[in-house]
Amino acid sequence: RLQVMTNFAVRSWTRILMCRPTHFDVIHQGHNVYMTLEEPVDRPLALKQWEGLRSTFQSIGVKVEEIENGPGLVDQVFCANCAVVWAGKALTSSMFNPPRREETDLTLRWFEERGFQTHDSRPYGHFLEGCGDFAYNYDRKHAYLGYGFRSEKRSLETVKENLDFTGTELHP
Repeated sequence: RLQVMTNFAVRSWTRILMCRPTHFDVIHQGHNVYMTLEEPVDRPLALKQWEGLRSTFQSIGVKVEEIENGPGLVDQVFCANCAVVWAGKALTSSMFNPPRREETDLTLRWFEERGFQTHDSRPYGHFLEGCGDFAYNYDRKHAYLGYGFRSEKRSLETVKENLDFTGTELHP
């Protein structure tokens, strides 16, 4: 059943943002238990896997857009965390982990250059990690914000204030 629901959700996407793993690396530890300094990144394998994922999305008709991986932004490849995007608007993230905070300026500029109405969550003073902690179901009638170790529950109010979710029920 999970595979079917995932398939419906993915097929409801028309375009996604990806970041080529040009500078991907593990240079710090602690904010992701699956990334350790003991095992170095296999860069050729990471690129091959990234290209395979991009090809898979394209093969089912999803338009893949790319944001350039900024030098030193080793975690930017996880670009779902960079913003909540809804109906032509992008609410950029306020990252919990200090090494990720520099990604927001690049993300804000990327969305602005493509005509999105942008909102910056940083001035609100709490953490919101974009679609890393935010998701919606395939028919967009329900949207969910996960909170805890990265995004804060009060960031749901920031999402509501900046994005129009008329007709969609938001759940913390």
